[in-house]
Amino acid sequence: MWSVRDQVSALAHDVREGRKLGATGKRITDVVNIGIGGSDLGPALVYSALATTRDPQVRVSFVSNVDPTNVTHVLAGLDPASTIVVVCSKSFSTAETLTNARIAQQWLAESLGPESVAQHTIAVFDDCEMHL
Repeated sequence: MWSVRDQVSALAHDVREGRKLGATGKRITDVVNIGIGGSDLGPALVYSALATTRDPQVRVSFVSNVDPTNVTHVLAGLDPASTIVVVCSKSFSTAETLTNARIAQQWLAESLGPESVAQHTIAVFDDCEMHL
């Protein structure tokens, strides 16, 4: 668990410092968290609790609605080249989370090419694993 915490901390630091770049070399300026229930509430709670330490150059959006128009609306205002999508799920079997994640990954693939999707997507599992 500590190694995952260290990975998350390092990634957050790299995003804030402009060292984590997208596939085209652009600085990451937007993070979109996709999750339902606790996979949305937990990240949103942490984001709220850390309000005083936020970097104003990095915006965070949350997608937790089962209506796929929510994810489409959030993505519409973002640049795929400077966006990371974080997909949070306990089991990765929740249909709504998977649908929203597929929409986001299709948005990335159509804009940046399919080979770039992995560089712009992070999966967070219930067992405290993070896959970059």
